[in-house]
Parts: sequence; structure tokens; C-alpha cells
Amino acid sequence: MRKDIASFAAGIIVGAVLGALIRDEDKKRFQQALNKQADKLRKEYEGPVKDGVDKVKQFVKEHLS
Repeated sequence: MRKDIASFAAGIIVGAVLGALIRDEDKKRFQQALNKQADKLRKEYEGPVKDGVDKVKQFVKEHLS
């Protein structure tokens, strides 16, 4: 438990320091890169997850109705 609190506090401190040191232009670039990666992952995994959910719904309808 103490390790979790210590690592959480360290992460907050590091994030605050980096946030203060990094320029706004760099922050925008980082955000754009993160958004691009999130979009890529969303496209890659969203379809299979939706397909799996649809299969589960169909299974439940068939076997519980």
C-alpha cells in the first residue's frame, strides 16, 4: 500500500514538473501524437469488440428466450 501511494505521489510530482517545463507547442504535439495513437487503436480494436458483444447478445437471446 505504501509503495502505491509513493509511486502515485511521485507520478503526480513528475507530471507537474514536466508540465511546467514543457512549452505549449510541445504539449500540443504530444497531445496530437496521443490522439493519433488512440484513433489507431480504436480503429484496430473497436470492430472486433463490437462483433464480440453482438455475438454474446445473440447467444443470450437464443438461449435465454
